[in-house]
Amino acid sequence: MTRFADQEAREAFKQRFMRLSDAHEHLMPYVAETVLSQPGYVDGHHIHTICETVEAFLQSDMRGLMVSMPPRHMKSTIISESLPAWWLSRNPQGEVIIASYNQTQARKMSRACRQRFDGEMHRMIFGKTQFGIDAADEFQIQGKQNGRPSLIAAGVGAGLTGSGGDLIIIDDPVKDREEANSETMRDKVYDWYTSVASTRLSPGGHIILVMTRWHHDDIAGRILNDDADHWQILNLPAISDTGGALWPERFSVDVLLEKRAAMGSRDFEALYQGRPTPLEGGMFKRDWIRYDAPMTGQRITRCRYWDKAATAGGGDWTVGALMSMQDGRYCIEDIVRLQGSPYDVQQTIRRTAERDGPSVRIRMEQEPGSSGVDVIDHYAREVLVGYDFRADKVTGDKALRAGTMAAAMECGNLWIARGAWNRELVDELLEFPLGSHDDQVDACSGAFRELAGNQSSTNFYVF
Repeated sequence: MTRFADQEAREAFKQRFMRLSDAHEHLMPYVAETVLSQPGYVDGHHIHTICETVEAFLQSDMRGLMVSMPPRHMKSTIISESLPAWWLSRNPQGEVIIASYNQTQARKMSRACRQRFDGEMHRMIFGKTQFGIDAADEFQIQGKQNGRPSLIAAGVGAGLTGSGGDLIIIDDPVKDREEANSETMRDKVYDWYTSVASTRLSPGGHIILVMTRWHHDDIAGRILNDDADHWQILNLPAISDTGGALWPERFSVDVLLEKRAAMGSRDFEALYQGRPTPLEGGMFKRDWIRYDAPMTGQRITRCRYWDKAATAGGGDWTVGALMSMQDGRYCIEDIVRLQGSPYDVQQTIRRTAERDGPSVRIRMEQEPGSSGVDVIDHYAREVLVGYDFRADKVTGDKALRAGTMAAAMECGNLWIARGAWNRELVDELLEFPLGSHDDQVDACSGAFRELAGNQSSTNFYVF
């Protein structure tokens, strides 16, 4: 071998050693060596952004990282398959949980992660890994001291008793639009996250939620509403605000615009742009929604208006909306909302009246017929004794009744006080009258009509 050839060989070896060292230390070089070097994979700037963001997040004190991005942009390949293999190779005593919308999908990702360890490039970077447990839903790196698996796969809804996670990855917790549109399924996913998944996080651990967003009220939307301070957000839209494609090497702007035309702008904004919005019914616009503090000062009149569900367990809600008025301006100050038995509803209405105080008017929509009269009479004589209570005999279309309230909101004369109930109320306002629920709108419009002096009521003053 000539001296020149020998120098070339040494330089090539040096470069190779440096690349492998970088892959050992950093996620992006690891993905480049183990994934992007394989046939059929194409590099993209967003891949670097994801890897660098994830690595910085794992070194931070932040608890959660939320990554939303379009379908088929390598989110699972990077975060659910490559990241755990790289992280566990550097932290062999650590524990990872991978969750998805069902056990089969979670298992698929865990097996893909497990196969990374057998890859030639992974072995060159980290050496050969031995496994004490090597099952379909879990594996354990040999030498792990506490005997628990290094990685387990779980479907949403599955129990995780006895398992812990230094790193919890939740990848697409809902399967499709049908599941995303189901309030029951959204509740199930969020309840599982709050009561199961998040409770398994080890002290100092990290949660990564990576998903294609389908619905504004998904797990990501609820986390942002309830716990935003502990989460870092990375949203990667398919088309940037300047008009460029996220991954032009695979999906050009023209291709993306064709997808938008085929699926419609609302679905495209959710799936590909990461900006899901409620289905707007047209009566209340998002631009009209204004938040401010409750009213203070003199000459304030308040009304709590109750719209009771017709039957327990029928899907409707009993809602009590508290609204205030001062000099022609209005504020929705509080919403009480429940699904329960007649006794539960009665107790809630009584406790709410006690909390509001006797100065607050109480109005209740009276259902048609003698049964409606009996209910109002019962509340007047047994439940709300000592309060300014009246029945409201409503007539006309719901949308027509809400029209004056919508006009006040459009003019800036009606705002909403901040509270945990804001999200559900605003969603219902924006969807009205096309949404699946209208109980909050009915209660708010009833309170507005009462305060505006536009009501037909029967008095029940019982002291």
